[in-house]
Amino acid sequence: MKRLFFILICSVFGIMAQAQPQSGTWSIIPHVGVSLSKLPGDYILLNKASQENGVKSTFGSGFTGGVEVMYQNSDQLALSAALNYTQAGCAYKDGDMGDDGKTGTIFHDAKYRLNYLDLPLMAHYYVAKGVALKAGLQLSYFLNGDFGYEEQDYTIEKDGSRKYGENKVMEGKLYKDAFNQLLFSIPIGVSYEYENIVLDARYNVGLSKIHSRVLSSDKMQVITLMVGYKFDI
Repeated sequence: MKRLFFILICSVFGIMAQAQPQSGTWSIIPHVGVSLSKLPGDYILLNKASQENGVKSTFGSGFTGGVEVMYQNSDQLALSAALNYTQAGCAYKDGDMGDDGKTGTIFHDAKYRLNYLDLPLMAHYYVAKGVALKAGLQLSYFLNGDFGYEEQDYTIEKDGSRKYGENKVMEGKLYKDAFNQLLFSIPIGVSYEYENIVLDARYNVGLSKIHSRVLSSDKMQVITLMVGYKFDI
């Protein structure tokens, strides 16, 4: 019985030692996940030229993935650099472009997607076993973008009901020159490591406006949720 208890204690301490990052070691962490992003002040004008009557942006989802190289500087501090591909952008609420009481157009499922190559430089501070708070600086390079929306014309019948026409799907590419090629942001977040599995959540505070030709100070808000596998090298 004592021997079994001793073996169990040694096993527990062995697992804890493996889970705790060792100083002076390097790791590679490939990861994939989902991004949630929006432009807080962005909107699409419908039938009246004012922001109050426009369709406001909301969070849109996309893919994110890449690889991170980490150096464990000490038991509590690690430094890392990563190269990620991230789909950002935003979605828009549905809107009604009818204002004459006879005809109109329903505007829905609108979104545009901006594809970036991200280079985040991060500092990770371990506050508990496997739990790290992190912050850093990120440089993002704009690759390309596209947009899409659907619209459906309608007429108002004498009884007040609506008669809808064909639903039209509109898609296209965004002009690359309309967006700044380089963006800076401050990523902050938290991660949890269990054995070699890493769960990572980050919020990017945008420092640069995304549009280059629009009199707007809109800065991207991006949340990423990722899962990765840590390889020690």
